Amino acid sequence: MSNLKFQQDLEPNKQEQEESRLSLFGSKELNESTNPNKEDNKTKAIQSTLNSQREKDQKSKTITEKRKKTKSTSHKKKKTKKSKSRTSLFSNSGLHLEDVPLDLTNEIIQLDDFDEGFEEYKNEEEIKNLLEDKTKIRPYMNKLNETLKKEKYSTVSEYFNMCDEYLELNTDLAECDGILESLESLMQSFSTTLSTLSGEIINLKNDSELMSIKLNNRRSVVSELSDFLTHAEISDMLINHLFNDPIDENYIEYIQELDRKLDWSLRSDGDPKALEQFNPIVKKVCKHVLKRITNFFIDTFSNFGNKVNEILIGKITKLFKYVTLIQFVRKHDPKQLLQISYSYRINVAKCCYEMFQSQFKLMQKCLYGYGSKAPLIGYDELSFSIAQKKLSNKNKQKKKTKSNSNKKQNINNTSTFPNSSTNLLTVKERISILSKIPQKKLINFKEAVKNKQMFSMEIIFSQLILLLTRLTQSEALFSTDFFQDLNLAKEILATSISSLENFITSLSKNSFDVIGIFLMIKINNKYSEILQTEIAGIIKGLFNRINMTLWPQFTRILEINAQPTFSTRKYSELISSILILNNDLNENNVLFSLSLLRTEMETYLSKYASQLIDTKSQTLFLINNYDLILSVLSKNEIISAETQRFELLLEEQHEIYIEEVLKQYFNDLITFVGKTDAFLFESKLEKSEREKRKKTINRKQIGKILKNFSKNWRDSINSIYQEIIRDFNNYTNGAKALKRALSQMLRYYTRLTEIIKLIEQNSNNFSNLIVNLSTIMKEVKDICKTFID
Repeated sequence: MSNLKFQQDLEPNKQEQEESRLSLFGSKELNESTNPNKEDNKTKAIQSTLNSQREKDQKSKTITEKRKKTKSTSHKKKKTKKSKSRTSLFSNSGLHLEDVPLDLTNEIIQLDDFDEGFEEYKNEEEIKNLLEDKTKIRPYMNKLNETLKKEKYSTVSEYFNMCDEYLELNTDLAECDGILESLESLMQSFSTTLSTLSGEIINLKNDSELMSIKLNNRRSVVSELSDFLTHAEISDMLINHLFNDPIDENYIEYIQELDRKLDWSLRSDGDPKALEQFNPIVKKVCKHVLKRITNFFIDTFSNFGNKVNEILIGKITKLFKYVTLIQFVRKHDPKQLLQISYSYRINVAKCCYEMFQSQFKLMQKCLYGYGSKAPLIGYDELSFSIAQKKLSNKNKQKKKTKSNSNKKQNINNTSTFPNSSTNLLTVKERISILSKIPQKKLINFKEAVKNKQMFSMEIIFSQLILLLTRLTQSEALFSTDFFQDLNLAKEILATSISSLENFITSLSKNSFDVIGIFLMIKINNKYSEILQTEIAGIIKGLFNRINMTLWPQFTRILEINAQPTFSTRKYSELISSILILNNDLNENNVLFSLSLLRTEMETYLSKYASQLIDTKSQTLFLINNYDLILSVLSKNEIISAETQRFELLLEEQHEIYIEEVLKQYFNDLITFVGKTDAFLFESKLEKSEREKRKKTINRKQIGKILKNFSKNWRDSINSIYQEIIRDFNNYTNGAKALKRALSQMLRYYTRLTEIIKLIEQNSNNFSNLIVNLSTIMKEVKDICKTFID
């Protein structure tokens, strides 16, 4: 029903459209009748343009059909045909687009889906208003038709306004097609040219490969011929150079050329007739050259000097440039090489031995205190000082006779080691050498002898080891690189190493410097650790043998020091130095030797003290000696069994000294307290027996002791103070002894008051005689303060 109603509503609109169309065509016909020529010309121009466009399109289609033969191309064809048909109809009719009226009734409107669309939009506000008032539908349709007409006219007018631009675009497209056609023809001609060139290139490539094969064949023939012509001849000039020129850097080049000819003669295949004459000549030349090289090296080795620098440096600089000659000899006549190496071994071993012997003599002259007993503890320092004074007087007389320049030289050339015998036992000034191992500089002992410089034995020893290690490294390097034989260096240095061991043995046997011996052991161990990987194969076992030589000498000198004559300071410096050096080694034999030396020292001091008049003097002597030993050990920050032992001995002697001092002023008090304590507090004593013994104690004696103490205690304390000041020069020891003496006196007096309380039920019997402890303590504090101030 809705469809019928809508068609009825549209019928009047169709009639109106028919009327508008008739009016439109009528108006157009009138316009055409008024201007027929103008419209015909315009129509013809459009038709001719369309025809030319159609022809160009036809050509372009044929080109595209050739290039693309796919489904998309056929689809485009159909589309183009349809457009052509529409254009032809339009052009044949001779009508303008504006002559075609807008007719909405040309086609039947399908209203099958109207219900669905109506249901979708019926709720729109405008549709609702139309449905509510149906009288508004016709005006609405009229308005809609007018709007469509306006849109149609605007579209057609816009097309005619753009018609000129479309014609220009069409012309441009036609020109582009022409350009593309010319490009296509050019590309086709270029493709033809390329195909022609590729064929020519292939021909050239084949010709090039053929020529390359020919060239390689010619080159191989030329190289073989040139190699033969170069090596199969030995010129008279080369023979003259090899036989007559001096052996130097230039001579090496001639040897290399001869070596190449010999290698070629051995490598050449077959036996051409040319080689029958060449081989005998080149072998004869080689034999003569080998003999000449051998004589050269033998003469050079025999002219070696025995100076240190010549052996260490000169040999390498002079001979290493001739390593090519040695390689030539090794290659062509190994027997000649054995002769050269034998000559080298004999001559260099002799030079090294002579060099060491000369160094030994110079070192002995520069060795401080060689064979002197000054480092011994019991050495007579008085005679040593007298000898030093005589020596200094002689030097003064000599200085007076010399010029000013000689005076300056003597001032600069002072000894490198102190003259005091005590300093020989002090390690503090000598241990610095261990931090300089391995040393970098060799001392010129010849100059040192001229300048009268003196060195301690550890410096001499260190220089010996340094010289040996450098010489060993030099020989190992040269023998390996020059002769390719490391054992050769070992054979060369065998005699020198043996003489060095004998010198060290003699040096240690004739020395009494135990610190020097110990430093030598430490230096030997350091060099052994540093060099064990570098030259262990050459001087293997040397460091162990040196240790086996030095340790018995160290023990021997310690045993000599353990003789009855002692100097306490020397002893303390000696054991301090040994303990410092043994800190990282921790050798048990060293500790055992020190314990023996300590026992001898204790025996000696006790024996010497027993020769003094009284016990107090004996004790004071031991305290001062023990304190001196401990002060030296403490100064060197040494904590060991030696320190503990002497601290215990010092403590014992302090107790004895205090008792002796107190007995001089409080003998009755000390004797009574000691006997009474032993009498009343005897072990395993029954209580009844202790009560009986209490009654037997003499009260009168107690009263007498109290009276005597109360009367004299102040004077006695002052006397003790004065006596300790006289006995102890050391402030610390004196203060310590004073405090301990006064404290011990207070303990004795306190113990006496306790005994009185124990035996007397009524202690008031002695109250008037007992001195108040606070009074005594105040006096003691004042005296100690006076001592400190």
